[in-house]
Amino acid sequence: GHLVTILFTMGPVSQHGPFDDWVRHYAEQGIELVGLYHPPVRYLPRHMLESYEVCRFLRDRPEFDIAHFHDYQGAGYYPLLAKHQGYPELANVTTVIGLHGPNLWAKSVGNQETIDRIGDLEMDFMERKSIEMADHVVSPSRYLLEWMNKEGWPSNPRSFVQPNVLPLSDRSAAARAAPGDFQEVRELVFFARMETRKGVVVFCDAIDQLLRPQVAGLYGGSLKNLQRITFLGRAALVQGQLGDRYVQERAQKWGVPW
Repeated sequence: GHLVTILFTMGPVSQHGPFDDWVRHYAEQGIELVGLYHPPVRYLPRHMLESYEVCRFLRDRPEFDIAHFHDYQGAGYYPLLAKHQGYPELANVTTVIGLHGPNLWAKSVGNQETIDRIGDLEMDFMERKSIEMADHVVSPSRYLLEWMNKEGWPSNPRSFVQPNVLPLSDRSAAARAAPGDFQEVRELVFFARMETRKGVVVFCDAIDQLLRPQVAGLYGGSLKNLQRITFLGRAALVQGQLGDRYVQERAQKWGVPW
């Protein structure tokens, strides 16, 4: 196996329980979890500050062979720039950018938000340059690579598609239903943050359609005993309001617990 260190760029903070508990949890699996240092005085915008502190972290710990960065908000910009300029501590580090959806895509395409801050332009520049300078770019689908090409992003010849890995337990052959067979559905689950770009609006639209009286009897009556609609994910912005409030308003006419 590999020695793995996770650098959490938000710092030693946690939404659930003390950060030290998560440090111990990952340590039990042989993984080092480190909260990125944030200076008490923010002398740069947050996205620049975090990227610069990531660079300082890698400078102080030159033992890494590979450094993986996400694309969002340009966390890898300063480390990649330092390597590009010949920084000795980063000279032998292979750099990889994993695509999840850059800031411009997340705001304008995913959530239909406006690009209305200087920080958005700064992050867009940092993300684009990171893609250009990385040794490798990995995307879970061809869609993002094609979108970037359409939007005029720098091309990286070492870009390739690698779908997200499934747990081994999910790869076993499962019994397949015969054509025309229907199975009873008791719960429908939305597994993502409750925000526009994760599809919560489309999901709610689909629920509206599926629960219509003229539709409920279709599909072999598989939805007649639907007992619950579950949303697994925290709330984010949906059409100017928090996702849980949006779902609450949409769910009033469903007649199914959620």
